[in-house]
Amino acid sequence: MGRRVGFGVIGCGYIAQAEHLPAFQSIPEANLVAVTDINEALAKRAAETYGAKYWFKDYRDLLKIDEVEAVEILTPHYPIDTHPQICIDAAEAGKHVLVEKPMATTIEAALDIVEACKRQNVHLAVAYPHRYDSFIWKSKRLIEDGDLGRLLSCLSLFVGWSLRPYYFNLKTRNSKSNRNQEQKSGKIDPLLQMLLNASIHHLNIIRFFLGDPTEVQADVRRERAEILMEFPGDLVATHVYAHVSPCEGVNQIHLFGDEAYLEVHFGKPHFPYSFPSLTIRRAEKSDQAIKIDGFITPYWNPFRKEIEYFARCILEDKRTLSEGEDSLKDIKLIYSIFEAARKKKRITVKY
Repeated sequence: MGRRVGFGVIGCGYIAQAEHLPAFQSIPEANLVAVTDINEALAKRAAETYGAKYWFKDYRDLLKIDEVEAVEILTPHYPIDTHPQICIDAAEAGKHVLVEKPMATTIEAALDIVEACKRQNVHLAVAYPHRYDSFIWKSKRLIEDGDLGRLLSCLSLFVGWSLRPYYFNLKTRNSKSNRNQEQKSGKIDPLLQMLLNASIHHLNIIRFFLGDPTEVQADVRRERAEILMEFPGDLVATHVYAHVSPCEGVNQIHLFGDEAYLEVHFGKPHFPYSFPSLTIRRAEKSDQAIKIDGFITPYWNPFRKEIEYFARCILEDKRTLSEGEDSLKDIKLIYSIFEAARKKKRITVKY
């Protein structure tokens, strides 16, 4: 076995236990060295369960361990964003940084993280699991190879059933004084958090497929968002997010070209038998029939894949699939969308 990258996991909550910590047990390039959580008993149990050598209550103690070369930051970003300070402290300790999305909840904080990692010459990647999905890679190749012809439009649907997303509480926050108080305390508007927490998944993939949108229009309301993005060459994309529909969940991206139509169905996170699917429909010129092809791609756990890929990037000193600078564009796009919704006008996106 070759050299393995020593990892420390900061934050042992739900997503860590459901996906990230178990993944280390099957990644040859990575070794789970230490874990930390403000709940020390939880950190101890996580270390014992997943084979970490050390556990701590304070993440700064983890950063002192020489065996830890890289950290995975899985702490909350709401109601107070914990990511920026931990990312910067990790970079200044010489650790490579893999941080859960969103990297930060403000443009300024995200830029501080990017600059700190550049200054310390450490790798920075943001954990967008869909960027590491096999079916997303296949879709990207179909687009680049021209299988769809000239792209015309894209429709993104992210709909699920929930009584209330966690970033909405029982108090309304419509008054100007409440918004000002939240800004001073470091809290972010719940509608903006909705975009940063949920819509960011699809917006990142849309950018991966189509490039950077130049202008946006949006209607963002409590528990739903409708976003129209315009790209060079008359290409448009629409993203719809809702958390109020009583359904099992709709998580899809549809790409329309002048020669074919691609339908991408995402698997449900954390459901072991929920697999993604790709379907492409082509017009047969001879008899105007529609030819339908389904693609079966090798399935792998994207959470495992992002850790494995990050470890390889460290070992081989290469760029990751979800660089911090690219994630910064997602955050700038979301702030433009929020501004467009607030002003009820089309906004030019400034990257």
